[in-house]
Amino acid sequence: MQFYKPKRPASAFSVFMEEFKKQYKKKHPNNKSVAAVGKAGAGEWKVEYEKSMKAYIERQAEGTKTDEEESKNSMSKVNSEDEGEESSVEEDDE
Repeated sequence: MQFYKPKRPASAFSVFMEEFKKQYKKKHPNNKSVAAVGKAGAGEWKVEYEKSMKAYIERQAEGTKTDEEESKNSMSKVNSEDEGEESSVEEDDE
């Protein structure tokens, strides 16, 4: 049976990285390495963790509210059996 499961909202780190990537591209326009951006972003996240974590969590929570409406329109397909139903294959005790 197919059912649709809403996508999860972005995490606080994802919100931070989205902003960080824009700033990093402005400072380093010739950089083509995704790994370099990721490493720089992770390092900055560790430094800014205590200072601005609260701000990013609040922004993530705001995004969650708007994402709930959008997720109804953009559901991801999930193929799996219904939870709670037992397997249709029964074993014989012989």
